[in-house]
Amino acid sequence: MPIQFSCPKCGGRLTAPDSAAGVTAPCPRCGASVTAPLQAGQPLPAGQARGSAVSAPHHTESAGRAVQAPTRTGPVCHICGGGTIAGVCSCCSRIVCRECATRERKDLVCSPCRTLRDGTTGSNPVAALRAIEALGPDVARHRPQRATREVKKAHDLVEMTIRSLVAEGALDAASALALRAQSARGLWGLPPAYVPSPSRRSAPNRPPTREEFDITAQVVSSFLPVPATHPGLTAMVGELASRASIPTPRLWILRDEVPNACAVGFVPEEAHLMVTAGLLNSGIPERQLFAVLSHEVAHITLGHTAENTALHAKALDIQMSAALTGGAVAGAGGGLGATVASVSALSDDDCVGLLGLVVGLGIAAVGGAVGAGISAQGAAAAKATLTRGLHHMEFAADARGAELSGDPQALADALAYLDRSQDAGRWSGRAVGHAAHAFIVAPGVAWSLADASTHPPCSRRIAALALLRMAREAR
Repeated sequence: MPIQFSCPKCGGRLTAPDSAAGVTAPCPRCGASVTAPLQAGQPLPAGQARGSAVSAPHHTESAGRAVQAPTRTGPVCHICGGGTIAGVCSCCSRIVCRECATRERKDLVCSPCRTLRDGTTGSNPVAALRAIEALGPDVARHRPQRATREVKKAHDLVEMTIRSLVAEGALDAASALALRAQSARGLWGLPPAYVPSPSRRSAPNRPPTREEFDITAQVVSSFLPVPATHPGLTAMVGELASRASIPTPRLWILRDEVPNACAVGFVPEEAHLMVTAGLLNSGIPERQLFAVLSHEVAHITLGHTAENTALHAKALDIQMSAALTGGAVAGAGGGLGATVASVSALSDDDCVGLLGLVVGLGIAAVGGAVGAGISAQGAAAAKATLTRGLHHMEFAADARGAELSGDPQALADALAYLDRSQDAGRWSGRAVGHAAHAFIVAPGVAWSLADASTHPPCSRRIAALALLRMAREAR
């Protein structure tokens, strides 16, 4: 149990852990020497005089004989185990030295408590979680009042961030953050956090059907690409395909000078990866180029290229069978509303429903045009569902791509560069408008299929990557 007592000089109420019984330290308010009283029936540790704490002697070897090191007397910093004692932290009630604490007005605050408060007020949930972990199980067991308040505020921030990430479609970052928060919540007696499921889709391991092969060939030819002959690029794609355990996709170069990349194909066995000449000539570091390719290989691995290819085919007015689009409901009317309702809470496994909604029921409703029997509310719901589905695929490919490359920071840097480099006036041909949804970043050209948002803001993708990296790193 924590020891609560008063300073004999200023009368301030102080709290210290029971391990500090008999220890003398400066009062954090007035600086006067105060000795933490013993609990009833609690003896002083053997060899410890009242008002001091004696550390155990240790020995060092010198010239072949044991020499006893000088004995340190007095209280010891509960954070670093040494230093010149400054007092007791006003938040967690630990004894701290001058190096591990700062004085803020009349309060002495240790570095973990300050980081905890700054992380909460600065909306940095990972920094707040690190600070909670730095407080350790002893503080969590005693649960000082001020520290407990700050910990609850930090976990509220974490919970809010998790739900915000889920709403955006960044399920991998949300799941990693929730898992890191779980152990700390248990130590502080808080209820378990909401842990969303990460992205678990995988592309089917089978050859393409004849229809899939023909549609993919038409989509690829619409870009007017040339086969890639860059040996370094081919080696990178081969390495990433090996890591992802998929066949190496065919590699193409687009003549456009805007740096970007995309991938198409219904199954990995017939996948195509395209990079622009602008990306190869941009001079970006090799690790960033590798990260861009890892994002596209991730789309193939996760099966997202099936949706991207079908949407591109729809923009080209290529006819697709109902079996390919997931058996879409025929006709608009009430069918659209029922389909929208069934996928309004789109998850990682609902892309067949997305294809049926977008391709089978008609993109006009998604784009905002209200046709016969289609309500404005249904069109808005369809558009929101499509937007969230496309955003979720980008967040998931970022997470999987960072895992494949092993360098999430390189992907974040590449996204920032590519986002700055898009210029609608430098793209050639109409294919970019049909494939605006498939590129790693929005190309700056309006999507020809619908007025839905094809990509989340790059700032949010970079933030999700940072959260994912920090939440998964070794504690």
